[in-house]
Amino acid sequence: MELLNLYGKLFPQYSVHFTPDYKLDEKTKTEYDFYNKPYGVRHWLENAVPPIESGVVVALIDPDFIFLRPLVTQVRGHPSNIFMEGYNMAEEKVPIKIGKGYAVSQKYGLGAPWTSVFSRNFDKHAVCGAGSPCLNVTHQYGDKYFSVGPPYIVERDDLYRLTVTWTKYVPKVYEKYPELLAEMYAYSMAAAHEQIPHFTMCHYMISNTHVDKEEGWPWIDSLGSDVCQPPDSNGIYYAGKPLPIFLHYCQFFRVSLLTPMKRRIRKPIFDCDKPIMMELPLDLGKAKYKNRDGEVLKISKLQARRNAFALCTIHNSLNAMLKYYKERMCPPGTINLNMSVNVVSRDYWF
Repeated sequence: MELLNLYGKLFPQYSVHFTPDYKLDEKTKTEYDFYNKPYGVRHWLENAVPPIESGVVVALIDPDFIFLRPLVTQVRGHPSNIFMEGYNMAEEKVPIKIGKGYAVSQKYGLGAPWTSVFSRNFDKHAVCGAGSPCLNVTHQYGDKYFSVGPPYIVERDDLYRLTVTWTKYVPKVYEKYPELLAEMYAYSMAAAHEQIPHFTMCHYMISNTHVDKEEGWPWIDSLGSDVCQPPDSNGIYYAGKPLPIFLHYCQFFRVSLLTPMKRRIRKPIFDCDKPIMMELPLDLGKAKYKNRDGEVLKISKLQARRNAFALCTIHNSLNAMLKYYKERMCPPGTINLNMSVNVVSRDYWF
C-alpha cells in the first residue's frame, strides 16, 4: 500500500502491477534474479487490471533505460532508424508499424549459439522438445532474427504466446547455462519455437561505446564534441535531431576523472536534505584521458565523445528525476538541489 501511495503521488496518470518474487530456482534452490522477468511478464499479462486487450503493443524495457526519444510503433520511415549491417531494403520488407505478426527489437551481440548441436551451453533438443520449430533455425537465421534484447516490442497476443513458452524454457536454459543472460537466450529460443521472428533494428539503444554498427552510436557521433548539452525546457535532448531511443546505462562509462556506475548511486540520494548529481562541464567531450581504477589513460576523440554523452545524459536525467521526486515528496524548505554528488569520490558514501 505504501508503494501504491508513492506511485500515486509521483505518477497518477499511470498504473502499477506487483508480481510475486520468482527468483528462487526450484531445482537448485539458488536465486536467479532474472527469473522475475519472464514470470513477472506472464503474471502481468494474466492478471492485469484492467486486462491487456488483444492488439495492444507491449514494450519490455529494462529499469536502467533513459528515454532519449519517444518509443512508438512506427517502423518504416522513422527518423532514427538504423538498420542492421547488410540489410537489403530492396529485398526485405520493412514493416509499417509494430503489431500482430510484426515483433521488433534491438540487436544484441548474443548471436545464436543455441542453434548448434555442438554447443556446450545449450541443448536445444532438451529445451525446445521434439518437433519444435526452434530445432530447425540455422545460425544465420537465428543471428538475424533472434539475437535480440530490450526493448522487445510485441503485440499482446504474440507476447503472451511467447511468454508462456519463455517461462517453460528459462529453467531448462538456466540449468545448463547458469549465467546472467540465460533468460535472454530462453527468450530467443521461445520466439523461435513460436515462430515470431523479430525485425531487428540497431537504433533503439546505446550502451557499449566500442560497438559501431549494432547500436545507435552514429547519431551520437554526428553531434561532434557537443555531446553534453542539457535537455530543453520540455526535457528533450537535441530537439530536431535524430537520436537513439534509449541510453542503457549498464556499463562503466569513463572519461576524464569520471567513472560513475549505476550501483554506486545509493538510495539516500532521494533524501530531502541530500544533494543531487554534480553538474558536468559542457566540454567534457573534448577530454583526452580517462581514469580506470586510478590509472590515467589516453582516450580517443570518439571514445571521449561517446562516454561524455553517456555521463552527461545520466547526470542530467537523474537530476531531473530527483528534482521531480523531491518537489512532490519533500516538505517545503527541506529540499536540497545542490549539484555536488560525485559517485567516484569516497566522500559520496553518505
